[in-house]
Amino acid sequence: MNGKNGYTVDAQPPRRGARFVHEGARLAILAACALGGAPIVAQTTSLLSVADDGRLVYHATPQGDVVPDYSGVGYRNSEVAIPDVPVVLVVEPVAGDNRAHVQRAIDEVAARAPNAHGFRGAILFRAGTYEIASTVHVRADGIVLRGEGAGEDGTRFVYTSNVQSDCVRFEGAGGITLESASRRRILGDYVPFGATRVDVGAGHTFEVGDWVVIHHQPTQAWVDLLDMARYGWTPAGSAYRAERKIVAIEGSVLELDAPITDPIDSRYAQTDVVRIASSARLKQVGIEHIRFVSTYASELDVNHGWKAVAFRRVENAWARHLQAFHFGYSVVSIEDEQTIFVTVEHCLMADPKSGTGGGNRYAFDNNGQRILVQHCRSIGGGRHCFVSGSWTPGPSVFHDCEAVDAISDSGPHHRWTTGHLYDNVVTDHELRVRNRRASGSGHGWTGAQIMIWNSVIDHCVVQDPPGPFTNWAIGVVGRVSAGNDGESIGWVESTGTPIAAVPSLFQAQLRERLDRLAPPVAIATNSGSSLANISTRGFVGEGAAVLIAGFVVKGSEDQTVLVRAVGPSLEDLGVEDALLDPVLTLYKEGVVDAIAGSDDWRGAQTAEIAEQVGAYALFPGSRDAALVVTLAPGVYTARVTGKEGATGIALVEVYEVD
Repeated sequence: MNGKNGYTVDAQPPRRGARFVHEGARLAILAACALGGAPIVAQTTSLLSVADDGRLVYHATPQGDVVPDYSGVGYRNSEVAIPDVPVVLVVEPVAGDNRAHVQRAIDEVAARAPNAHGFRGAILFRAGTYEIASTVHVRADGIVLRGEGAGEDGTRFVYTSNVQSDCVRFEGAGGITLESASRRRILGDYVPFGATRVDVGAGHTFEVGDWVVIHHQPTQAWVDLLDMARYGWTPAGSAYRAERKIVAIEGSVLELDAPITDPIDSRYAQTDVVRIASSARLKQVGIEHIRFVSTYASELDVNHGWKAVAFRRVENAWARHLQAFHFGYSVVSIEDEQTIFVTVEHCLMADPKSGTGGGNRYAFDNNGQRILVQHCRSIGGGRHCFVSGSWTPGPSVFHDCEAVDAISDSGPHHRWTTGHLYDNVVTDHELRVRNRRASGSGHGWTGAQIMIWNSVIDHCVVQDPPGPFTNWAIGVVGRVSAGNDGESIGWVESTGTPIAAVPSLFQAQLRERLDRLAPPVAIATNSGSSLANISTRGFVGEGAAVLIAGFVVKGSEDQTVLVRAVGPSLEDLGVEDALLDPVLTLYKEGVVDAIAGSDDWRGAQTAEIAEQVGAYALFPGSRDAALVVTLAPGVYTARVTGKEGATGIALVEVYEVD
């Protein structure tokens, strides 16, 4: 079939023989292709390709639209690892209700002064059972709640309330305020989605480093185009604000840190840029390694623990390694558009107890912006397991997530979510991006520029909104259709065969963006200067999502360098999700084949040289990789991959050897 933008897409394939794959939260997505007996084939898409040097190449539509870079999401924009904040207070459980006991500990740490990084410290809740009868609140910056594990013998927060309420709430005193005098209209008849540059005309007052709001105000023509007035949609009620940072300015043109995820068509929207003047959000907070259990009266009880953890008006936060049992709504809920840059990872929602109709069982609920949910799982009766709410601006990402025994669909739920990525998501129910029309309270079109990438779905419904908007289903294993309500099908390619060259779009885009933030570093030979430590730390994923460090050897003479790919030793230093077996490969610009490589650190000689240049010692017997090599002047790239497909955090370092 042909998409409306003029590209050829695949026809509907027969339904696969197997309905669902249980492989744990980390998916072997390519293995899923073999379920129906089909061979695994390296497939491509017309939307993008991988260049010889591993870079993604985006293919624009005739009007200039490209797949957005979804990677600008998560804690600190995924540019730094989630920190291991030092413990400043240790708490033991007490008999009976622990609510006041826990709250006192939080208030005690709230009274401390934050350090230079904005953290007051972590509270360690020792293993044991903490009965909690009402909501615990975190309202001060820089506080981390940490347990000793989410298993049965770890830290257990048992929520005993018999009213619908949340166990732990992180909530800021207020949101952002805008500098109204800075407001400028974005010019031009059409700014394509995926663009990062906007023209605001001469005479603006913006500066590089400013945080701004892209205030998108639809027109009545847009409401009419989508035929949403019948469901109560109005232009005034359809506006949203997407936050961006200005990273460069050329005259009247601003370059943003993340792309436009909704096309700016002058017929359908008037869009302004406004400087953010201040923020009263809660910042630098987290919660980790805790099991939450809600008591309940019956299978359909709605008067008990509702959300294990909720974030409202929060910036730069995380929730990781949490498990929630029997809560009625969610394990983690991102409640509002004023919550931004949050990572939710390695979390589980299990066996919810509440109604099975509207407003119940939204396991991972995102109403914020620039949110990352990854390596998460819902089991035992979730309804909308991976879901977003109304007017939710992108980018946001659900990556490597799984829903087991779901009773309804995942996907954007209502009222025009834009720019969300569902990447390597598995569900035994539906994942839908569609016009819900009068469902609920007039949900209408749930979203646009929604990408479903290399996912395993029982039934994927992807519909194509009218006008310059679209939705994609690329490399989906499972049945893909437009549903049965008369809407056109969205952009569908490679059904039944994941895109092998880009196993994870999120990881590939993230790796490429981080590479751009860390430009090559020059090693100046014969200059008397010494290279202290050039290093790049990041996530090594599958396929094109490798870790890359570029460097330049200058001068006229050869230079000996020590290059290391550190993974296992990071784990010994307390870094979670470290790459357990890195492979280091060295390339020279203009030379096709690798010039050197290593998958271990070669013992005594490398250790002696590391000590000589002042590098920290690797742990004996670790599977870190290192090599000592003499290089001619030129441009070089050190690439780190995982042996046999391993993934995780790694550090690549380059040292000058005298």
